[in-house]
Amino acid sequence: MTIKHPLLAAAGLILAITGCSDQKQPQTVDPQQASTTQIIQPSVALKKNQGKVINIIDVPGYSYLEVENDGRKFWVAGTPIKVNQGEVVSWEHASLMRNFTSKTLNRTFDEILFVPGFKTSQDSNTSSTVADQPRATVVSVESVADYTFIEAVTESGETVWIAVPTSDVKANDKITWSNASLMHNFTSKSLNRTFPEILFTGTVQVTN
Repeated sequence: MTIKHPLLAAAGLILAITGCSDQKQPQTVDPQQASTTQIIQPSVALKKNQGKVINIIDVPGYSYLEVENDGRKFWVAGTPIKVNQGEVVSWEHASLMRNFTSKTLNRTFDEILFVPGFKTSQDSNTSSTVADQPRATVVSVESVADYTFIEAVTESGETVWIAVPTSDVKANDKITWSNASLMHNFTSKSLNRTFPEILFTGTVQVTN
């Protein structure tokens, strides 16, 4: 009969215990914890001519919107629009104005973008963009609030009305403009008048 040395038997027992402890135990997942795990979706970057509305100021004939895009906040003004905070608006063309003072708001904006019109994801807007650059002769001018309404006759003999942020334009001036938005049945509360058609643009150029 073979008698094992006590030290060898003890070493075997230690190895057996160590071998068991090195085995990885299966990990379990708490179903309740897994079901409450939130998946964070990446935010969608806005395009250049877009902004998320964070502040709204409406005045007769104008909507002033403070928007945010990629962490930058700035003001955009254009034809009136019904919009809520948190919505994303877009525009096609813009004219940058510095140190613009709104008499209606009694406020000066260091920088503000004037746009012919806004669009949202919910509507297609009622305006269409006029991209050409016509020429016309000013017939009459009416300035109210933050707008100048210009009646002009184009080279083809057509009478048009143009609305532009307060501008130093007078009768008989030769003017041109671009990237205007055509609005139908626009009512100006300041003038107490409805225009069947009127062009909104960020600026006009005097070509005298």
